[in-house]
Amino acid sequence: MVGQQPDQGIVVGQTMLTFWLPERIDTLLVAHERRCQCSRSDMLRAILRQYLYGISGDPDQTPALSQPVVQVRRGEWGGRLPQLGKNIAQAKLLVPSRWSQDLSALGAEAGVTRSHFAREIVVTALLGHAYLPARSSRSSCC
Repeated sequence: MVGQQPDQGIVVGQTMLTFWLPERIDTLLVAHERRCQCSRSDMLRAILRQYLYGISGDPDQTPALSQPVVQVRRGEWGGRLPQLGKNIAQAKLLVPSRWSQDLSALGAEAGVTRSHFAREIVVTALLGHAYLPARSSRSSCC
């Protein structure tokens, strides 16, 4: 296919972003899918894009974030988010490489992995900022 890398099925300039979501968030996404009649992937992309670039921001016009050199970890709760259950639902999205890089930079700045940071963004978009407790040693991500 034109515009795709051989053997990967990924469009040039795109990256596969994979992260796991808690049971409760998965349930909310299923209900939201039915209500909105849109795919889970489209919903998750919209949530991530709005977090990264705002409602009317343009990623192409936004300066690239520098990649901080810090050690990242799975978050204060070992990758799990309080009271949401295990991370059992896989989210696998094809996103522009720029989004992936910006998520990595913001996650590293918060001291967590890109996957954990994406999970926190989705949780706060669905349940609000007051849901997650503040990080003890640094400001909260979202």
